Amino acid sequence: MGGFVPKRKIKFPMKHLSFLLFFTLCVSVYSQDKFPMFSFPGQIEQIVGFDTISITYERPAVRGREIFGEFIPYGELWRTGASYATNITFSASVEVGGEKIPAGSYALFTIPGSDYWTLVLNTDYKQYGAFDYDEQKDVVRTQMKVHKSSRFYETFTIDIDVIPNNARIYLSWAETTVSFDVQTSTDKKVAEFVKDSLLTGLHPRWQEYSVAGEFYLYQNLDLNEALKLTELGIEKGGKSPAYAARMFVLKALGRYEEAIEMGEAAIQYDKENNIEGGTYFQDNIEKIKALMKE
Repeated sequence: MGGFVPKRKIKFPMKHLSFLLFFTLCVSVYSQDKFPMFSFPGQIEQIVGFDTISITYERPAVRGREIFGEFIPYGELWRTGASYATNITFSASVEVGGEKIPAGSYALFTIPGSDYWTLVLNTDYKQYGAFDYDEQKDVVRTQMKVHKSSRFYETFTIDIDVIPNNARIYLSWAETTVSFDVQTSTDKKVAEFVKDSLLTGLHPRWQEYSVAGEFYLYQNLDLNEALKLTELGIEKGGKSPAYAARMFVLKALGRYEEAIEMGEAAIQYDKENNIEGGTYFQDNIEKIKALMKE
């Protein structure tokens, strides 16, 4: 919703809509060096796992108005911003609201309510506002619970939070926040690679085994598989980082003496290969010894 759009939803005839667009364009072009815009353009792009999520929108301000239930009526489709419909683009296929969404760009509409909003993704992402909205072009509709925001948002704001390899997208304005989740296929792709190429020992590079072991560790996945992966990393000719990966997995498993042995093996490897490793491994060995005394 822009600053000149009335509270009541109006279906403009095309000839009137064309004039409105022309008028808006003229104001934008000829007055932008004299007056600031009413709704500034916004853009956010975030890498999530292997994918990228991009959102472009315009950001209306509160300017003393009662927003939801008044300026933005409950139960009516909203462009979720101002001027053109908000666009969201996925670089790869994702899941939203349990529905598979192909890679591409979509219009992001919402239907606000007092307790829940409805999220709508629609394939007609080039439309102005919601005047030409066609429900037949929807690819997903899902509900979002309304929350009181932790702060007041003078300007409509969209945020993307990364929840390891997936995303949660927040829509916030005034004192209201709603959110929806986006599931990527990153974890599935990683699991397939680990199963087919690493746990079979087919992959030639030690680095992938060590990184996979650390990935399993930090993602709270199967530590026994992480241990096998780090063992294969060392067998494939891994350097001291491979010993480090195995050391940290053993530490997480509570196998402290073996973890210390891995740290000492890393120090020995660096010494034999004239690598200056500093005190990194010794410091971690001391931390593990401290845990053994607790």
